[in-house]
Amino acid sequence: MKRICIFVMIVMLAAMLMSPAMASGVSGHIVGNRIVVTWQAGAGACELTVRKGSWPICARNVRGGSGSVEIAIDDPAATYTLRLKAPEGSYTARVSGAQPAATQAPASGVSRDDLAAQALRLTNEERASRGLPALRTDPELTRAACVRAGEIARTFSHTRPDGTSWSTVSGAAYGENIARGQNSAEKVIAAWMTSTSHRENMLRKSYGSVGICAYKAGGVVHWVQLFGK
Repeated sequence: MKRICIFVMIVMLAAMLMSPAMASGVSGHIVGNRIVVTWQAGAGACELTVRKGSWPICARNVRGGSGSVEIAIDDPAATYTLRLKAPEGSYTARVSGAQPAATQAPASGVSRDDLAAQALRLTNEERASRGLPALRTDPELTRAACVRAGEIARTFSHTRPDGTSWSTVSGAAYGENIARGQNSAEKVIAAWMTSTSHRENMLRKSYGSVGICAYKAGGVVHWVQLFGK
């Protein structure tokens, strides 16, 4: 019996030495306007999601084992979160592109009051459909929203270019939604409504006022909603 146990241990050790372990997980890197995502996971169906901030930009089913896929992105300088949900558990990773220099000036642009007015109307329609009171336009929040719109045209982030929080733009601001690239109010409201955190801001019962700015710079519309009491 002792000889059998020793033989089994030798066989197991040899198998371990002959078959190096493959670390499971997910990783990626940015090439141009694409993220190349690679993974190693157990056999079976897996779910891969890619988020930019809190915004889901891709969700697809993939095969387990070793795999790779390319995901189109609109901002190579942003930070993306990768999540692979596999039968044995979930794996996450962050991928960041090169950030623009802090001294880069925002592109010159123009505020689109017509788009902002449409976004306000659609926001209040979403609130009305759920029995919530309409948000009123606040001049201070509108001013601050336009300041933030110019800032996100330079650096798309809830952190301001000087490194402070978005909330420092105005003492009247309690919540912020930002977006860029949607060319119509319908598209940006639809995008915000599909994101849990953005939707919660728009439908929060305690909010009674809002400032909205649609700022077009470099052919791209940048959107900001600032919510107040």
